Amino acid sequence: MRSSSNDAKVELNDVLNVDNLHSLLNKPDIQERLLPHLPPLDPESASTNDLENITANIQSSQFKTTLKSFSAAFRTGELAPVLAQFNLGIKADEAARRGDLVAFSNALQGKTTDTTSQPSNDSGSNVTQSTTSQESSKDKSDHKKEGKTIADTKADKKDESFDDNKMDTD
Repeated sequence: MRSSSNDAKVELNDVLNVDNLHSLLNKPDIQERLLPHLPPLDPESASTNDLENITANIQSSQFKTTLKSFSAAFRTGELAPVLAQFNLGIKADEAARRGDLVAFSNALQGKTTDTTSQPSNDSGSNVTQSTTSQESSKDKSDHKKEGKTIADTKADKKDESFDDNKMDTD
């Protein structure tokens, strides 16, 4: 799969750097969300602040190498099945299959605005949509806690049904 001509010029290493992310990284709530996913700067030193830790990770050769590998896999469309599991939306899934980073980014931005600011004639419809989405997410997370997927649960039910039928014939 080939990326679009617009995307061919976009490299994640050029975009995801400290200069471009500075205003975002200065927000304490963003730092709190990022830090659990990053290794400490120096495991024996707790004296560095959160922003320094995040900045050092973004500037590290490991981050740059990983980002380069991610970019290459994205451009070929190889990451599409993995990204589809995050339920990012149809447009994001299609862009990922094409390896179109610009369209993928636009789809992600559109998804956040679609879910936060949907105009509605009925003031309760957004609440209903949100509740349904939360219930669906809860069902999925309950299965994940048990180490099972929804498909595993369905397969278990089929196995139970098969066992019941087998007992009836014995």
